[in-house]
Amino acid sequence: MVFYFLITAVTIALAGLMDAVWTRSGQEAGGVVRCAGQAAESAASGNGRRARGIPSSGGGLFPAGVSRRRAFDIVCLAAIFLILAGVSALRLEVGNDYGKYVENFHEIWAGTDQAYVVTEAGFNFVVWLIYTISGYENYLLVFAVFGAVTAFLFLKALYEQSECFWQSFAMFMLLGVYFRTFTTVRYYLALAAALYGIRFVLRRQYGCFVIWIGIAALFHKSVLMVLPLYLLAVLPWKKWIAPALTVIGGIGFVFQRPLLNLALTWYPTYRDTGYRSESECVRNPPVRARFYAGGSGW
Repeated sequence: MVFYFLITAVTIALAGLMDAVWTRSGQEAGGVVRCAGQAAESAASGNGRRARGIPSSGGGLFPAGVSRRRAFDIVCLAAIFLILAGVSALRLEVGNDYGKYVENFHEIWAGTDQAYVVTEAGFNFVVWLIYTISGYENYLLVFAVFGAVTAFLFLKALYEQSECFWQSFAMFMLLGVYFRTFTTVRYYLALAAALYGIRFVLRRQYGCFVIWIGIAALFHKSVLMVLPLYLLAVLPWKKWIAPALTVIGGIGFVFQRPLLNLALTWYPTYRDTGYRSESECVRNPPVRARFYAGGSGW
């Protein structure tokens, strides 16, 4: 636990150092200072976020022209990335489903009749490719690759799309988002991709957005939910939308069983598992539970 506190403190300090230097540079130049140091944006070169329609803390992660200010940012970001990706790569038996993932990797590699797992084609291919190149079941390398990609996407999205990078990054660490990536590898990779995909919606590059989410869905199908949600978020809201969404929510509550069966067509391996059993208990509680629910005692 002390080790994780140290990681959090060091990385947040590096993020704060970046914005502190930005702020000091803006004050010395006499410009209007904002948290992310937007006074130093290179609007003339077209690399600034405003020029691309994205409010954020500075230029791109690897812009064409690298000033000393940008170079300092890149050094700090590289240090943060190496810390986060390194810890994710070197972890062993850390994460609630670590062993389950290792088992899934084995089934993907073995290709047996029992090798159908709750993983998508893209994820299966990457696991197979890494195992093939390694020549053995190198599951540590698989975790390292997915951890590095997840950390990179989160950092790039936070740096380029947030108004205040260090505050956003501090929430990312202090709220435990980073440490949860140790548990559900595919889910948080898809979440990082969904966060990064916001840029395409803000630029109204909807074709790129759909393609990007489609690629992410090859690793976790649940990311497809952001397609209607993100597009709905950019629409001008009318008064009738709130009642309409309320009706839709009510329909979902009434038709729980058909929706559950529909969800099981997407993830058939969850059929006849504990998830299904729990849902059945909710719909059909035992006699004792119903007796207590009525307010009486034995």
